[in-house]
Amino acid sequence: MRRILFILLILCAFLGMAAPSVQAQPRTPEAAILLTNDRVFTGFLPGNKAGSFAYYKVAYPGGNVPVRIRVSYIPGDPVFLSAFGFQVYGVNGFLLGKGQPITTPSTKELVIKDKLAATLLVQIYNYDWKVGMQYRIWVSGLPEAKPLATIIAAPKPTPAATPIPASGAGTKESPFLLPVGKTLAGQLTGDRAGSFHYYALSATAGQAAAVSLSFAPDPPGTATGIGFTIYGPMGVVAQSARTAQAGERVAHLVARSTGNYLVQVYNYIPGLTVDYRILLSR
Repeated sequence: MRRILFILLILCAFLGMAAPSVQAQPRTPEAAILLTNDRVFTGFLPGNKAGSFAYYKVAYPGGNVPVRIRVSYIPGDPVFLSAFGFQVYGVNGFLLGKGQPITTPSTKELVIKDKLAATLLVQIYNYDWKVGMQYRIWVSGLPEAKPLATIIAAPKPTPAATPIPASGAGTKESPFLLPVGKTLAGQLTGDRAGSFHYYALSATAGQAAAVSLSFAPDPPGTATGIGFTIYGPMGVVAQSARTAQAGERVAHLVARSTGNYLVQVYNYIPGLTVDYRILLSR
C-alpha cells in the first residue's frame, strides 16, 4: 500500500511540473509537434506489444551545432528501459540515433551534431505489452536569435514563373543560373535510378540563401523521391526538407566560402512527370 501511494505521489508531482505544456497527443508523423528550447511537453503512451508512439519534430540548424533532446518517464523501473525510449530520424528517414540512459534518474538523452540543416522527426515508443508510460520531452541548444522554423518557412514561389529554355541548359556540366527572387518553371520525369535537373547559384562567404521547390502532382509515396540537394566546393552542404504544404521542399544555405553552388533537383519516382517551380531568395 505504501509503495502504491509513493508511486501516485511521484506521478502527481511529475504531471504538475509539466502541466502548462500539455498538448494533444501527436500519434502520427504528420501531427508531430515542433519542439523549441526548454519548453516541456508531456504525454502518455499506453502499453502495446506492437508499439504505441508519439511524434515530435526539431528544426535542426546544421553546422554541427549540438542540440540536446531529453525524455524523462515514469515508472522509472529499469525493467521497462528496453521497451520504452525514443529515436530520431533525419533526411529521407535516416536513423540518427536512439536516446540513451544518463545519470539523471529516469531520463534518456540524445545529442545531435550534423553539418546539414533539416527537420528531424523524434519518435517516442512504448513496446511494453501492459505498462503505460508517462513522459516529458524537451530540447535545448537551438539558436535563439533566429528560430529555424522561420528559416524553413522559405518564401513560396510566386504564381508567375519563367519557363526554362529548351536549349539544353540545366545539365550538371551546364547548370541553369538561378536568379534571386525570380521563379523558374520546369518539368521532370522520374526514373528509378534518378533523373535530374541542375541549377547554379553564387554566394559570398557568410551569405545566407533559401531555395524552395514546389511541384505537382504529389501523390502518396513521393516523400523521399522528389526534392533537391545543394553541393558546395567540398560536397553536400544542404538537403531539402518537407514542409506542411503538399508538394513543397525547402532548404537554407549559409555559404562557408565564396564561389558557385550546384542545386540538383531529383525525381526517383519511375514514370511520374512533375511540373515544378524553383525559387532562390536571400
